[in-house]
Amino acid sequence: MTLQSRLLSTLEKYVVSRYPNAQHRCSRLLLRLSALRVVSAKVAEKFLSLSLEGDVKMNALVLEMMN
Repeated sequence: MTLQSRLLSTLEKYVVSRYPNAQHRCSRLLLRLSALRVVSAKVAEKFLSLSLEGDVKMNALVLEMMN
């Protein structure tokens, strides 16, 4: 079993146990992942541009994560 299939199985088990009446919740979560990646990339890009411009002081950890 691959890591991806184990993670998907774990997510599905969690969602079913936590939300037993929401049959399609896991599927909807999976469909949202690509949109979250796009938003995440845009936010990282914005943070980097702000830190390079010097408009906002960034925490050293945030700067390290973005490099």
